Amino acid sequence: MDRFAQIVGGFMVLLTIYVAVTSHPPVGLALAKTVMPDTVDVMSIVTLVGGSVGGYITFAGGHRLLDAGITGVENMKEVNKSSAMGIGITSLMRILLFLATRGGHFPGADPGSGQPAGFCVQTGSR
Repeated sequence: MDRFAQIVGGFMVLLTIYVAVTSHPPVGLALAKTVMPDTVDVMSIVTLVGGSVGGYITFAGGHRLLDAGITGVENMKEVNKSSAMGIGITSLMRILLFLATRGGHFPGADPGSGQPAGFCVQTGSR
């Protein structure tokens, strides 16, 4: 089961990379707003960081190591590697999903029009 989950997870990451690249998101704007956002929402930061570091991500890898019998000081290198990979892959997926969905919005579309994302009415053409 673990090998299957790794293969399917890797396939999911590759597909998300493909969608993020082919949807042509505004990467420059995303990077600029990451460094210099228009507003800083502390609650959003606390929610994202708390959910990543203190939540399911840490536990998800930890209980799998215990199930596999990887415990004790002698396995600390494996534990550190597993936790770093879990947090790293999850962070990568969050970035890729953001870019993939951001690239899927049409330039000039009005997302408040009540239409599904693929059927947004162009602003000014109503």
